[in-house]
Amino acid sequence: MPTRPRPRFLVYGGDDRHAALRFEGADVRALGSSRHNGNGSLRRAVATIRARATDGVLLLVKWIGHSDRAAIVQACRASGVPLLVVNGGASTLRRELATCLPMVHA
Repeated sequence: MPTRPRPRFLVYGGDDRHAALRFEGADVRALGSSRHNGNGSLRRAVATIRARATDGVLLLVKWIGHSDRAAIVQACRASGVPLLVVNGGASTLRRELATCLPMVHA
């Protein structure tokens, strides 16, 4: 019986502290905001979303600007990728990711 692939999530916002985030049962890719990491991270995030190479996006709005948020929201809407807005730090991010995981496996 083939195994189901691990769900892939993109976390966008903040600096590189979230890049080390590990979550059992999911592949999580974290990209810092353009304020902290330059425009390359925003371009990579939008390209990942448009390619549908992620099962969902968690947007850390506490640490991003309006233009970053608009670009991510627009890419998710256009590609049909689920978006979850997170208003907090690492512990809130972990809790929100834990709620997303069962929905992907359903």
